[in-house]
Amino acid sequence: MRRVLLVLCVVALQGASSFTAQAPAVRPQPADAVVRLLEDLGKALQHGRAEELRALASAQLSTEDMERLLRTVSDGPATSAIVRERARRPAGDGFEVLADVLMSRGRVGRIATWLLAARPRAGTSERFELTAFNEVAALDSLLKLTLDSAKQFAVKGLSIELTDLTLKMHSGVAFVAESANGVTAVVLRGKGEVQFAPSDPAEQGQLRIFNGRSPLTTEIDGAFLRLNPAEFVERITNAMLVPASHVDQNELRRAEEIFADLSPRTYNLDLRELTSERWSLEPSYGNFVVEFRSNKHGWLTYVRSPNDPDDISLFDRSRNRNISVYASPEKLKVRGRFYTEDTDVPYDVERHVVDLTFDPQRAFLSGRATLHLKIRASAVGTLTFRLAQQLAVASVSSPQFGYLLALRVSGQNNLLVSLPKMVERGTELTFEVVYSGRLDPQTIDREALMPEGQVTPQEPEATLLTPEPRFLYSNRVFWYPQGQVSDYATATLKLTVPAEYQILASGSLVNSSIAAASGTDAGRGVPRSMRTVEYAANRPARYLSCIISRFISVGRTKLEAPVAPAVPGAPSGPSDSTTAVNIDVISTPRVVGKNRQLPARIAEILKFYATTIGEAPYPDFTVATLDDNLPGGHSPPYFAIWHQPLPTTPYSWTNDPVSLDTMYPMYFIAHEAAHQWWGQAVGWKNYHEQWLSEGLAQYFAVLYAGSDRGPDIVRALLTQMRGSVEAVMAQGPISLGYRLGHVQNEGRVFRAIVYNKSAVVLHMLRRLMGDEAFFKGIRQYYEVWRFSKAGTDDFRAIMEAQTPLRLTRFFERWILGSTIPRIRVTPRIDDDGKTALVRIEQVGDTFDFPLTVVVQYADNTSEEITVPVTEATVDHKIVLKSPARRIFARDDLTFVEIVR
Repeated sequence: MRRVLLVLCVVALQGASSFTAQAPAVRPQPADAVVRLLEDLGKALQHGRAEELRALASAQLSTEDMERLLRTVSDGPATSAIVRERARRPAGDGFEVLADVLMSRGRVGRIATWLLAARPRAGTSERFELTAFNEVAALDSLLKLTLDSAKQFAVKGLSIELTDLTLKMHSGVAFVAESANGVTAVVLRGKGEVQFAPSDPAEQGQLRIFNGRSPLTTEIDGAFLRLNPAEFVERITNAMLVPASHVDQNELRRAEEIFADLSPRTYNLDLRELTSERWSLEPSYGNFVVEFRSNKHGWLTYVRSPNDPDDISLFDRSRNRNISVYASPEKLKVRGRFYTEDTDVPYDVERHVVDLTFDPQRAFLSGRATLHLKIRASAVGTLTFRLAQQLAVASVSSPQFGYLLALRVSGQNNLLVSLPKMVERGTELTFEVVYSGRLDPQTIDREALMPEGQVTPQEPEATLLTPEPRFLYSNRVFWYPQGQVSDYATATLKLTVPAEYQILASGSLVNSSIAAASGTDAGRGVPRSMRTVEYAANRPARYLSCIISRFISVGRTKLEAPVAPAVPGAPSGPSDSTTAVNIDVISTPRVVGKNRQLPARIAEILKFYATTIGEAPYPDFTVATLDDNLPGGHSPPYFAIWHQPLPTTPYSWTNDPVSLDTMYPMYFIAHEAAHQWWGQAVGWKNYHEQWLSEGLAQYFAVLYAGSDRGPDIVRALLTQMRGSVEAVMAQGPISLGYRLGHVQNEGRVFRAIVYNKSAVVLHMLRRLMGDEAFFKGIRQYYEVWRFSKAGTDDFRAIMEAQTPLRLTRFFERWILGSTIPRIRVTPRIDDDGKTALVRIEQVGDTFDFPLTVVVQYADNTSEEITVPVTEATVDHKIVLKSPARRIFARDDLTFVEIVR
């Protein structure tokens, strides 16, 4: 029998098969012969009687299968046994049936997936008998965790020291829940305190935002612990928990309330399809969860999870907020300051094949998706895919292994697939997942440029237009099975929608057709025509996307520019050119007229990027313009979405950090087009590195504006960006990524720092290095890392190779830090009036930055000089062109505080 090794906190069973179902299996109606056979199997398992199992078996059942079947009752009677059908398919005069089996003996449970063959008994079609039996996989040692109502403990000076967390309870009561190995859960009630003190300065800043100060020190009156029994023995002594002479029923009732609320949230299985009972897993050694009720913030959750790159976290469940997420000192020693999320990924996805049908009005999708992958780990027995939790999986199969067991992860978008044997590094595998369900489309998210608006007063008689409905399935909703982390792969997509909609997807359009479907329109009761589109992405894509709406073609053009070559062996599409990019613009009906000139403008933008950065990553680029109430955009591989505000919009967004369209109307689409290079062609290694996508896209949109309008627009845009950052600079460093503003649910903080500060910092780096070195580095960075993921250290190494400057401190201060330099500037004009000396002294930490020094001459002309500041004190000599009236420093393009 195959056992499934789990390292996740919370999982739930989801059966799977290799059956060639046309759609996810529907549970058959009760009382047919198969259901009766499964009910009889359940009774035999519960009774623990081999003779009852033999009575259900056909003479055709092999000796080997019979021995396997009888071993299921070798431990005797069970407290309960449930056998539930997952799927079936015809086989001869009977069926092959995939079934989930849950057996319990007291507080210990076992769950398995069986593949059964059954046929009618001779002389009757009402009763079936087993003709084949195979256990696909099983998970043992499930725990029905309950507090021991017969034991109460008095708390005496309990103290637990974990990484950056200290929990003390001076007095109180405790109750425990045990597994076969010992205590694995503890409920504490009484007077105590918790101190959480992260050593990372950025995490201290987030804690100050949440708590008003760092560290977090709070009185507590209750706590709940989940831990491995061996760690309980190591950390909690007999002197800390002293057995009480009797159980106080009031205290037990209060402890059970805490246990009932918190225990299902950690290491818990979701087996709702099989039972209403709660089952959980024992935490592996090193994993530790502390839930504590603070006097100010309510219940907070501390987690130590050694297998995660950031192994320490503090979480506010009630508000769904990550307060702290970071690597412990021990973890940093192993993975270093910079890391890639790919380090421990067991496989690499090489190709996706997606075949789905969408019902946009119901937000329902169904179909199948295939993953072609290669094993990277030395040996693997279980693989994890990401798929939205809302989607029901009917089957998982593989040509190499046939039917497979899949475990659904509760509360997470994970699907664990158990292999029947260990597979080694280099093995190529294919998996098909059949699934369906209601999945709401995503809104614009943190990988997209979308400001927040404030509602402005409207005239009572004003008519507000409703934007055309659109349905976006992209990188935040896991609408198709994919790897544990973003992974570059080629793809083919076959997507079907009602014919009144159009659908745009990642890839080059191969085919589009309309045909009458067998279904009917529920509202009209008439056959419904369906549109099917096929796309091929033969250049690697970091993720796949599609958008469904009512679109009208605006126009198309072709840009003669170099294009990255297709992946050898990838499915060919119509656009395999390496010398031209096909550009299409489509629009929702209301904004068609305003976008007639957009194809030519998109060609100009792409030409600028291809010339400045390097060859275009994809041979096709489509812009979908949507009428909306807020501006913004999103840029998946091969296409971009541009939201254009309606004239009746009730919102104002002028105060948002990324509100730059009033200054330069093409800014949003220039930013989104840049994402084809930055963010898609070159991804980021983990969320700390997202600035390499957003910052570079933001800065290159500025550069394009400059190529279109001249240097004044560059200065104006960067000055506005710098100004948007001043008020939020202390909220955290650029490297905090999406977590900036997360604690207070303020998206403007994220956009100001990750978008705007990053762009200004890149401009600072350019001024420090010089144009030639900077753009040479940019081109090399793109060439080296195209169709892969890079990090700050990779970017620094390439840029540093172009200049004699050492840039480690530059990136340490500006990307990983959140302070700015304080400087004192002292200009002195020499007695002869021909030269001047400007002394720049840094007060405090030393930074590297460019400083603009302005010389105002007596004839009312002026000169701006960029001074590289790379030491604590810099003396810069200026040769004056004529008599000077004044010399001073400007800070509009540099983050610096000038001490007067």
